[in-house]
Amino acid sequence: MTKGLVLTCDPRFVSELKKELQLPKEPDELLVLAPGVLFVARETVGEAIFLRHQFSVQQVVALESTAFDLPRLAGAAELLLAAEKAGTRVAVQCRIMDRACPYQARDVKGALDGVLPLHGLWPETKHPSLVLSVLIAKQRAYLGVSSPSENLSRWNGGAAHYGKLSGALSRAEHKLEEAFEVFGIELAASAQVLDLGAAPGGWTSFLLKQGHYVTAVDTGELARELLTHPRLIYHRQNAWHIKPPAATFDLITCDMGREASGTVEVLLHLASSLKSGGALLMTVKFMGHEPLPLIRECRRKLEQRYRMRAGRHLWHNREEVTLYLVRHT
Repeated sequence: MTKGLVLTCDPRFVSELKKELQLPKEPDELLVLAPGVLFVARETVGEAIFLRHQFSVQQVVALESTAFDLPRLAGAAELLLAAEKAGTRVAVQCRIMDRACPYQARDVKGALDGVLPLHGLWPETKHPSLVLSVLIAKQRAYLGVSSPSENLSRWNGGAAHYGKLSGALSRAEHKLEEAFEVFGIELAASAQVLDLGAAPGGWTSFLLKQGHYVTAVDTGELARELLTHPRLIYHRQNAWHIKPPAATFDLITCDMGREASGTVEVLLHLASSLKSGGALLMTVKFMGHEPLPLIRECRRKLEQRYRMRAGRHLWHNREEVTLYLVRHT
């Protein structure tokens, strides 16, 4: 079989991913391996908002449905890892999407972890330098070695599981945490942040835990435990009515539960409150609209005052995407 790429997205948005990447329709160039998982016979596919995870396939091992062979997979992995520098920290990430496979992912991972010491490599789960990816589907094992950045995510299949945060107010807190990681956002200590659509306070809580000063805005009520925080200013009002001084904030975050067109108008209105080069993190909620045309229209309008850096349908997104922009300098 031709080598290529395994691509992963939310199963609900496969058609959007295909449109973004202009993927071929021929079965010898594009295979659907499982819901939301595609194999494409290309070396690269470019950037796509609905692409959550990918890995380069360098070995494809045909497997009999009644005789999946762990030693054969270990042998294929050993060939892929032979040239890697001793001391490199490697994560073995395995997904099994073939009901005929008699093993669980942990069985395959255990067998391939045993290959690492043969080349002086170290197993690592959370922050690897290299990832050995294995996907078992349709009686084949797809294997490849790549960096987390090449994979678009350090998480297996892009599924970012942070665990329960101490004192977390909502799952939205993880959505912002994932956005910071995926987009590589780093703020100086004690940065000034404007959080729009803040209630009940998930994003505000995350930002305060990072040591930032937060101005939270929402017509809804913020969680009571946040109200006395010394680094919080809370405006219980419509975002249209606030008038912050120019060049006040290092970052605007926006997760307002409203139509995207209205959200964009608010963000254009408040763009001057960002410092030059300041960042904007926002969600575009679909609310029944076709996703790609909606995202493109929002981007077109926002680029009056902002420059698009990246966008992604994150693991913690649902019927929305997260966009990362910066204010024009």
